[in-house]
Amino acid sequence: IAFRRSNSQRWQSSTPPDDTTPRRRMSNRRRPTSKKPFRRRPVDLKKIEWLKRVTEHFVAHTKPGTLTGGKWHEVVSLLKAWSNFRKVDGQTPVRMEELLKVLVEERRSGNNAVQLSIDLYNTVLNAWACAALFRTVKDPILASQRAREILVTVQEMYEQEVAQRIEESGRSGSELTIDAPKPNRESFYIVMHVVSRVEEALVTRRLLAWMEFLHKSQRNVDAKPNRLHY
Repeated sequence: IAFRRSNSQRWQSSTPPDDTTPRRRMSNRRRPTSKKPFRRRPVDLKKIEWLKRVTEHFVAHTKPGTLTGGKWHEVVSLLKAWSNFRKVDGQTPVRMEELLKVLVEERRSGNNAVQLSIDLYNTVLNAWACAALFRTVKDPILASQRAREILVTVQEMYEQEVAQRIEESGRSGSELTIDAPKPNRESFYIVMHVVSRVEEALVTRRLLAWMEFLHKSQRNVDAKPNRLHY
């Protein structure tokens, strides 16, 4: 009570009373905040159907070695457009993998202008992970397994190219420039995230042991598990 009186006296002494201005009544009640209800964006079915038609036509009529003059950027644009629907359409990872395969075949045909970065593979991995986590497919475990298969395949392709370049040049792997995409921390995090939530604990433990092996053997230093993985 003494504290309240001293505060009121101090307030009255600092601000002289004025009969023309009404005093504000202090209250501890919080003002009600008007929160708008969360509304999801409606799925653009027309855009999905358009992407399906364009992707099917592109995959069926594109032959290796024809994406010259920067035309391969159109495939990348389609792949990124599909990534916007990874949480609502179960066919999204399948279409994205088909487009990625077109880029891989174009690169193997001799078109060195095509850049197969690990970011493209991570986009496909993220699509399969969302298909499993958001249950847009009938069997989420199969979607998680497909993400694991892609990660293992990319790592094996990287190791094969490193071994081939070392054999051809006779130099160590650290002195060579490798064109093959190398799984990074994001790649391992995406797969570990979906496997730990969809598949059995034994599968998660095997994936963690594989990551530890890759790091200790210096085959991929980005595979080092951190606190989130454990």
